[in-house]
Amino acid sequence: MLSDAHLAALGRLAVEAAGVEHMTRILANELIDEDPSIGDALIGGMQFAHVADRVQNLAPLRGITPSRLEQVTSAISWAKEAMLERNRLLHNHWVADFDGLESPVQFRRSRGKAESFHIEVSVEDVEDAAKSLKGARENLQLAWIGVVIDLLRTEDDPNEIRPGFTTVPNRWMVARPPRPPLSQSKTMEDRWVEGKITWDELQESKRAPDERPPSG
Repeated sequence: MLSDAHLAALGRLAVEAAGVEHMTRILANELIDEDPSIGDALIGGMQFAHVADRVQNLAPLRGITPSRLEQVTSAISWAKEAMLERNRLLHNHWVADFDGLESPVQFRRSRGKAESFHIEVSVEDVEDAAKSLKGARENLQLAWIGVVIDLLRTEDDPNEIRPGFTTVPNRWMVARPPRPPLSQSKTMEDRWVEGKITWDELQESKRAPDERPPSG
């Protein structure tokens, strides 16, 4: 089994990767249209690499400044590279103490080939990959803020904007009431299948309140 430190680092890696995917989608949506639903209709369900390609293709068409275009291109390139490392670490089979090796290694069998190999991966390696993803996410967010400014979609006067004090629309990251956890959103049928309630309790739950017998 992998150590707790490895598992914790891999968890952070997955969370940071999700942040990169989220910010890339926000940036793509901003370049597509001010209305988030338009972007969602066009790129919803696309994999990260395809969304990143859309950003690279759209950015030169939106009339943003050359320096901003360079910032967007650099941010996407960083994100792509960081996500490739994330894929290498998360999408392969992990084993420990393989062939007598004491440190955890990652073992992968090449597709369509009989050959196989293993790579030693330390906790520090995984943490470094997570830090790179964090930097990529932050860089994407800065690029997005720049695009918002160039497209005049900020609530501030563009002539009075100071770095680090920009008000950007919250339509992409608006806080919404969280959904209840799955354990609380299960139907009574789910609970019956899991054996947590009886058949009679299931039938009772389907009755209208005025049809239920008085309690007590």
